[in-house]
Amino acid sequence: MLDIETLKKELDSDQFTAVTAPLGNMLCIANAGSGKTRVLTYRIAYLISQGEPESSFLMLTFTVKAANEMMLRIQKLLGKSVLQITGGTFHSVAIKFVKKFANLLGYHKKIKTLDAQDSAGLMTLARMYYCAFHDIAANTVPPQSALSSAYSYCRNTNQNVRDYILEQKNNGAQFYTNSSNDVWANVEAVEGIIQEYESRKKAQNALDFDDMLHAFDKLLDFPAVQDYIHSNLPNVFVDEYQDINAVQDSIIRKLNDKVNRLTAVGDDAQCIYGFRGSEVKFIQDFKNAYPNASICPIRNNYRSTDGIVDLALAVINENSSGSHKEMNATQTSKRIPYFKGCLSEKEQADYITQQVKDAHARGIPYDEMAVLCRTRRLPHPIEVSLTNAKIPVCMECGIPFYERAHVRPVLNFLKFLDNHQDEVAFWKLAEMTAGIGPKKARDMFKQFEAHNFDIQTLSAIKISKKSSGSFRLLIETILQGDKILHSYDPSSPPAASKQSLLQILANLFCDQWLYCWMKNEFEKGDLKNRRADIKTLLDALSEFNDIDDFLETVALADDKTEISSKGKVKITTIHRAKGLEWDKVFVPYLNDQLLPFYSVSGLTEKQLEEERRLCYVAVTRARKELDLSSVAKLDNKPYFKGNLSTFMIGAASNKYVTL
Repeated sequence: MLDIETLKKELDSDQFTAVTAPLGNMLCIANAGSGKTRVLTYRIAYLISQGEPESSFLMLTFTVKAANEMMLRIQKLLGKSVLQITGGTFHSVAIKFVKKFANLLGYHKKIKTLDAQDSAGLMTLARMYYCAFHDIAANTVPPQSALSSAYSYCRNTNQNVRDYILEQKNNGAQFYTNSSNDVWANVEAVEGIIQEYESRKKAQNALDFDDMLHAFDKLLDFPAVQDYIHSNLPNVFVDEYQDINAVQDSIIRKLNDKVNRLTAVGDDAQCIYGFRGSEVKFIQDFKNAYPNASICPIRNNYRSTDGIVDLALAVINENSSGSHKEMNATQTSKRIPYFKGCLSEKEQADYITQQVKDAHARGIPYDEMAVLCRTRRLPHPIEVSLTNAKIPVCMECGIPFYERAHVRPVLNFLKFLDNHQDEVAFWKLAEMTAGIGPKKARDMFKQFEAHNFDIQTLSAIKISKKSSGSFRLLIETILQGDKILHSYDPSSPPAASKQSLLQILANLFCDQWLYCWMKNEFEKGDLKNRRADIKTLLDALSEFNDIDDFLETVALADDKTEISSKGKVKITTIHRAKGLEWDKVFVPYLNDQLLPFYSVSGLTEKQLEEERRLCYVAVTRARKELDLSSVAKLDNKPYFKGNLSTFMIGAASNKYVTL
């Protein structure tokens, strides 16, 4: 049990005030390194100790890792191995309720969840079919990536796509650049492709990542659903409140409507996901949205030394919007941040490599060092330099695990076995065969569709001699997998005791098809790592016997995944580093046009303020040592000026040592 005396011993005064605040709407403004997760978990455990039922709590987070960590902390505080708290990411909680009340929204119970690759593939198909049907040249409409990005942003900000595109045009921004065509003349085509995409999702009884939130939001408009949630889950807790978007704001309001027991925890200085639709105004206007709410700041920073905290404050307090940031460092150090101006990318990479060597010689482990970059395209020279120096590196700026070229086929194989009408999965599998491209794969699927998706008719699909042998082997593997799937009895040993159904299917596909394809696609030296990835996937499959459960877990997985960095220097983006910390942090490419990131057209004040918040996040990842650097020359960027970043001008200029 958590009593008041225990809390006074284990929490500082700010934390104690937030944890013990009376039931009601409350916002905890938690500085970087101030114990945000500690406050949230202690408050839940404290309220349960005071008599609130465990089952009355709904906890919403942004990452699977954060959700799991908070559940474990609450279990430990309460001395329990199992909790009755409903919790998880916004999307995982949303899909639970959407499935529970699917009929109210016009969906069947077995809803298909689309991950990022599924959505991209379906948008590509929608674009292809729309252009073919309307006899439009494909190069006159934006590519799939631009369409998906605009569509997702509009969904998260509750904007009309047409209004968004025209607004971008009026502001002088480029929705899509094509030197030979005017994309603004094709707004109708953009709308048409998106309508085609939405109709295809509906036909598949499928939801993409953004749909999950929209469906949950619509569900909460049903009085019966709202009454059910208000009666059973009155205590709503939201982590990382500064990252919510317009749809999430609507969901939170409806969850809390008339109940008024919302606890939100966040830091307006760490709102860095504007490109996903999050807006800092929601946390800054909390008091207006919930007039009777209490605001509890927690100001101590237990992570970083005073020099790092001083620099972070100098950066963030340059922003004019929001309140003046106060943060108290609890650790002191004679070392303040270092800044190194480099003439070239090579000089910067060599400088970082030498600093890593020196820090390691002083006792800082490799896995307590990180290099944080503004975009994932920048750090390659640094990775090369560290690798050449035989320093172990974990590169997390690349493709997420489940999107890798050698992992994705296994997922597509399982998706197609689960749903023979999944055109994207079929198309992606067929394209692995030499001589088959998107158009040919589409024609092949039409043949299959003409036979009412009868799996046995796959063998009758017409194919060129060049592709025949390899494609026939793929079809044979699919037919074998389908037979295993429909004859498998998990209750009959020895199959059930040796491995799950998913492992059996995946092993079949890997042994008969994937490994042969990998030998042709990848160099011998790279096969070992790729086989290791496949083993990681097969190990993950052992926890599931149901394809739907596994595919839903993959769809809901966030991008901070599975890469072990033990004993390695981590290279990652600042966005991915949020929530993490290291003893020594490098922030390279601290230049205008890189951080802050913008083209020659410049930034609005709103965008510049988010870039400052991004810099603040990068700086506050460091516990003991912070090294900053810039470059005067950048390869393949003719417009690049090489100016020291706007962040380091003015108030921040005396907060670091120039080397």
